[in-house]
Amino acid sequence: MTFYYRLTVTEAFASVQYIMIEANFGVPEAVPLIGSSVVELLRGSASVGQSTLTRFYSLHTFVLPLLTAVFMLMHFPMIRKQGISGPL
Repeated sequence: MTFYYRLTVTEAFASVQYIMIEANFGVPEAVPLIGSSVVELLRGSASVGQSTLTRFYSLHTFVLPLLTAVFMLMHFPMIRKQGISGPL
């Protein structure tokens, strides 16, 4: 009889988040000269850790919705001022 360690839901989500973040850091890291600095700024340290996951969680739950609301509040007055164009 063999036993294996079964991940809890929290551990499974944490490992998926880790893999996704690590894979996505390859994009800014490919930028010449400043890529590694940008990645270190996004990570918060030399490797992905709890601070990185917290940083990305807060970005997705607070900053992005706030930016969306700001752009919508700018967009609606522009629509009222300029009007809506007819069908193309």
